[in-house]
Amino acid sequence: MRAVSLAVGLALVASTAFAAENYGVKAARVALSGRSQAVLVAAPRGFFRADVKLAGDASRAGDWQFFFNDWVKRRGARSNVVVVTPDELKSLVRRPALTKECATIWVRDRTHALVYDASCAPNAAVYDAGDRWLVSGGAPEGFRESELKIR
Repeated sequence: MRAVSLAVGLALVASTAFAAENYGVKAARVALSGRSQAVLVAAPRGFFRADVKLAGDASRAGDWQFFFNDWVKRRGARSNVVVVTPDELKSLVRRPALTKECATIWVRDRTHALVYDASCAPNAAVYDAGDRWLVSGGAPEGFRESELKIR
């Protein structure tokens, strides 16, 4: 019963919160075209599509949705955020090398990226630090700058 109510809750959050971002490889290719700065967010599919099979990850998925939705809402119309699965992200970029289950990559231009992969549920301070890097440079602690190589 708890899993069903959790799945319903996740579905409600997912259906009402995502408005300023896009999903999938096609949207990511557009974001990586170099026309503007972008943020690619790789998370397991169950994090952004309600999935009863999440079981032990349900709490982590809920945390991810809460912080992610708050950040996207604060970014507003200037958002160029694309959510993909980890496998989709690996199919799009050669560098930075991605070894963790989740990653958020801020793309300043076609050659510069900032990676945060320490947690699948980054908090608001993490998202804000990545956004500041897009403007000012200088990798915040816990992040890594990387050359961006698109496949």
